Amino acid sequence: MKFLLKMKAWQICVMSFGFIYVIPIVMMNFGGINHHYTFQIGWILFIGLYVGYLWTLGVNLKEKIPSNLKLKSGLFNIAMAYGLIYNIFFIVFSIFGFQYIRFSDSAANPLMVIMPFHIIAMICMFYGLTFVARALVTAEKQTKVKADDYIGVFFMLWFFPIGIWFIQPRINKLFKSD
Repeated sequence: MKFLLKMKAWQICVMSFGFIYVIPIVMMNFGGINHHYTFQIGWILFIGLYVGYLWTLGVNLKEKIPSNLKLKSGLFNIAMAYGLIYNIFFIVFSIFGFQYIRFSDSAANPLMVIMPFHIIAMICMFYGLTFVARALVTAEKQTKVKADDYIGVFFMLWFFPIGIWFIQPRINKLFKSD
């Protein structure tokens, strides 16, 4: 997915919104598929793009950092994998699983069972955002950075469709020679 590093911001935005809106509408109108499923498929594609983009950045930015400042990516890879797998599972579960859930007042409500996994996925995604933000600023400055140096990048990555307009030109600049 290294091609994402050389794409322009508008191309990534078009791809993101295409996954969320255009593909489901086309599938619904020309494929005869239930609208509920098509939007879920669009979200799976978007989550795949988003997590793939973060993972691609994290892995490739690490190579642009001097050896004395290298970031360890083992936990990052695990966090991104868990975030992707959980999000896909949750979306598929929302398509097929909720029709079989019996909501009750009992403590064993199936939605409460999934909650710890959801919280872990959120923590993993925040860790991934933090890793990529820190890697980007470290690669740009070539020095050790503090949290206040990369907090803005963190929020731009979190608010992906808006932040991509500010992040991607920086990515393009770093990977121009590759």
